Amino acid sequence: MSDCHIDGKKHCSNVQGLENQKQIDSFFPSENDPLQEKVTRAEVKVATVLAHHDIPIAVTDHLSPLFKDMFPDSSIAKLYSCARTKTTCILNGALAVDLQKSLVDHMKNEPFSLATDGSNDSGLQKMNPLTVCIYDADRGRVMIQLLDMCLTTGLTAEAIYTKINEALMKFGVDWNKCVAFGVDNTSKYWEKEFDQNKSAEAFQGETGFDVEDILVDLYYWFDKSTKRKNQLSEFCDFCDVKYREVIKHVSTRWLSLELAVERALKVYAGLKSYFLSSEETQPRFGRLKQHFEKPLTEVYLMFYQAVLPSFTSIKKFLQLETPCIHVIQEKLQYFLTTVLSKIVKISVIREAQDNEDLINVDFVSTDNQLPDSTVFIGFITKQMLNKLLDDSDIGNSEMKRHRVMKKVCKLMENVQTTVIWKVKKALIVCKLLLVEKV
Repeated sequence: MSDCHIDGKKHCSNVQGLENQKQIDSFFPSENDPLQEKVTRAEVKVATVLAHHDIPIAVTDHLSPLFKDMFPDSSIAKLYSCARTKTTCILNGALAVDLQKSLVDHMKNEPFSLATDGSNDSGLQKMNPLTVCIYDADRGRVMIQLLDMCLTTGLTAEAIYTKINEALMKFGVDWNKCVAFGVDNTSKYWEKEFDQNKSAEAFQGETGFDVEDILVDLYYWFDKSTKRKNQLSEFCDFCDVKYREVIKHVSTRWLSLELAVERALKVYAGLKSYFLSSEETQPRFGRLKQHFEKPLTEVYLMFYQAVLPSFTSIKKFLQLETPCIHVIQEKLQYFLTTVLSKIVKISVIREAQDNEDLINVDFVSTDNQLPDSTVFIGFITKQMLNKLLDDSDIGNSEMKRHRVMKKVCKLMENVQTTVIWKVKKALIVCKLLLVEKV
């Protein structure tokens, strides 16, 4: 090769580039390099912290240059190189696999509970994250972990159950270890064992009175309107009632219904005076005015005030964070007794308790039911109903009085009968679970 070519500018540039080029094995650190092990440990720790605190993985794009700038004398910081792609691989390919294996091993040997809730995605598939609740003896506390995303194309209970079952079978987990299963929006996908909203639907079907609709309308009519609130305050003063703001009822918050009903009754005189004395053209105002024009509206609200505490008590118990499966049957039995006592003769209940057969009480039979006039609707409810009848607001004769009382009591009986059926089914499930565990 001629000297001219060797000394050429292009050749010299290629030689210099070749000398500066790293060997391919330099990109793969030695397995026994102590420094590289420390770097890897730092990268894993950062990824774990991000996942633990729900910090976006995109943050890692800035960490590598940040560490180099903050710790210029650190050899670990100089070699730290873990942006979003590598962090994602660490989480999904290493940490998730190890944690999932630990969870599955626990599920195979210890009791656990499952819970799922569908996502709001509008794509071809819907996510139904399957979470597992276990007691970690090593940490001494209850832990909740994700097992599978359970992607489905259907929205039926069958489709969701199929995916959940496939996930358990994939990991070799037996359903027999599952002691509880929780789902959201159960009225749509799953049959509830008992629910006050179902009872409210039964009541609405008989009376046309939807307690949730009126409470929601009340809240949003006064919400964000200082003028309307001041007007209501003036009407409350006129009616000698202390002004209180209307409480918002949210259907997904089970315990808000009782509070909202109580608040509406406390300012009922002011509310009634306000709506009957004002003139507005909005549909919401028209609906509310129609309710307050009816004398039985207050009676219906009083009935809800009388019966809702029983539901609130049992639901507070079922929402306890502490384990309560060992006493759930006893609590449901007590709740069933409470509801039965409102429409069934005490002698029938006592006989069933003596025979330990409360769950099979024939509450549908008229022979076992209380007379219509003594069916529980609440002491104050009955007083108000009698007052309306005496004042001829809803009747002007003894015959009319009898029919109205009988109709109201029968409505309340139908509502409470619906609840009893649900509780009985829940107790049957509870019994089966206890027998299975024994």
